Amino acid sequence: MKRILSALITGVVLFAGCGPNGPEDLAVYDEDELRAAVALHYEAENASLSGGAARNTNHSGYSGTGFVDGYYYSSTAMVTFTVTVPVAGSYNLTLHYSAGNGTSTNTGLYVNGTKIKNITCNTTYNWELWADVMEMVTLRAGDNTIAWKAESRSGRCINLDYIAVTGGEGTPTYTITAEAGANGSITPDGEVTVNAGAAQNFSVCPDEAYQVGNVTVDGVSRGAVTSYSFSNVTADHTIAVTFIPLQSGGSYEAENATLSGSAARNTNHAGYSGTGFVDGFYYSTNALATFTVNVASAGSYTLTLRYSAGNGTSTNTGLYVNGTKIKNITCNSTGNWETWADQTEPVTLDAGANTIAYKAEARSGRCINLDKITLTAEGCAPLSIRQQPASVEVLCGSTDWVTFTVAVEGNPDCSYHWYAQVPGSTDSMDCAEIPRYFAGATTPQLTTVPDQPKNVWCIITDDCGRRVSTDHNVGFTFTELVITRQPESVTASCGSMDPVTFSVDVSGSARYLYHWYAQWPGSIDSIDCGPETRYYSGGTTAQLTTIPDNAKKVWCIITDDCGRRVSTDHGIGFSFNDMVITREPQSVTAPCGSMDPVTFSV
Repeated sequence: MKRILSALITGVVLFAGCGPNGPEDLAVYDEDELRAAVALHYEAENASLSGGAARNTNHSGYSGTGFVDGYYYSSTAMVTFTVTVPVAGSYNLTLHYSAGNGTSTNTGLYVNGTKIKNITCNTTYNWELWADVMEMVTLRAGDNTIAWKAESRSGRCINLDYIAVTGGEGTPTYTITAEAGANGSITPDGEVTVNAGAAQNFSVCPDEAYQVGNVTVDGVSRGAVTSYSFSNVTADHTIAVTFIPLQSGGSYEAENATLSGSAARNTNHAGYSGTGFVDGFYYSTNALATFTVNVASAGSYTLTLRYSAGNGTSTNTGLYVNGTKIKNITCNSTGNWETWADQTEPVTLDAGANTIAYKAEARSGRCINLDKITLTAEGCAPLSIRQQPASVEVLCGSTDWVTFTVAVEGNPDCSYHWYAQVPGSTDSMDCAEIPRYFAGATTPQLTTVPDQPKNVWCIITDDCGRRVSTDHNVGFTFTELVITRQPESVTASCGSMDPVTFSVDVSGSARYLYHWYAQWPGSIDSIDCGPETRYYSGGTTAQLTTIPDNAKKVWCIITDDCGRRVSTDHGIGFSFNDMVITREPQSVTAPCGSMDPVTFSV
């Protein structure tokens, strides 16, 4: 292996100390050690710019003193970095970029004048967010040029912030942590190791009677998708999925749909439902929002899109059902972007899962923002929950029934079914042997004995096959077990046979088991006052009545039917009154020789 005596790496000199007569103990490194030590950072605003590439600061989040743009609809913009490395070999090259108009594939990577490839820069959704893309490149010892060039005119361009060059043996790896909530799975799951620059796909599968609620990647919602792929991995990531009961008809929020092209989630206009809306249709021909909907039976449905058209009446959005284009829809102007309106179309759906998509078909400033869609079967009013059930706090051990109530509006003929789940468990319990049916009612109720803390929810289905569910985080909890009055110390006379009583008041449960203990001063052994252990129902006062045979401390441990336990203070007890002489005897004067007795008393 060739030996290298010293190296200059971007202003960092690897050397030993110097004595009065010159260098002492000059450090010697081999090529692998030098390559592993490389950690270079180059700001784009300091690189050589040409072909329309320019420095800018009009978007936040960059490092250094700015970034480089000018790639929008350009085929000439180019940024060229001069990179110096100590030895030849493979290096990790990372570009920190922003791609606010969607995923970009038209930027070429050049090393020492030779094109390596067009890089794929995944969308960052807006220009204030930044991401990394990494490539393995081969560099020669000394100076190298690394350039990023716009290869074709496209609105899906990038801004460049900086590049980083690092060395090391082998290919770096990163960890993607995948987690699925209850009622479904994600494959693979757990901590998944991925080589730098590689791709990793994840598949999402809900259990029977459930559907995907939402998939979040690095904390950002990606909608109710059934698969997600990471490409060109250059950092650790997280992916998490939640599941919800299978919907039949009902409403679907646009921000939870699958988005592609320039479609993006946003919250910058008021009046939307849910957690946001979808925009990105402005002057776009690829913005696409795809909803996955479920219906119990095949047939005709009314599809209602809630939208905003602030720039005027829009006619350039195509409606697709199960991949087939139905028509371009007409969305009348809403006058501004804070006002929302409904656009309805009749659609024919298959039983089970269907896709409904809205796509920008032609570039136009008269575009729409999408809030949500609602499906209604023909002849059926929309089914919705008007009032959610409320959580209940109860006494442990109570045999009193508690009732959960939910108010429903829409179709008056519905069947409803209650389920329960103990916190921390993934298994749900059926709260009825059979679903109960009611006609004309709007208040499904569950009446049950509060045997343990748990969450309850209700699934309501109407004659049109639509299904809605109440919140899953409603239930009942037990009132806290607390001592409301501590016992008080008692002073007694030594030898007294009069009993003394200690009492403690408790609240928070319907029934208690209490046990008194005592301890002699200076002793480490406690005495079980067993005969005084009493079980009572409905009371609030636990008492100990005992003969004060000796000075001692007493305390009470109270346990309820839920296994909760509290104790009184251990410093309470009884002591004996001090023995004092309250009257001294008095001297007596008597005649000499007197035989009369005299008395002394104390």
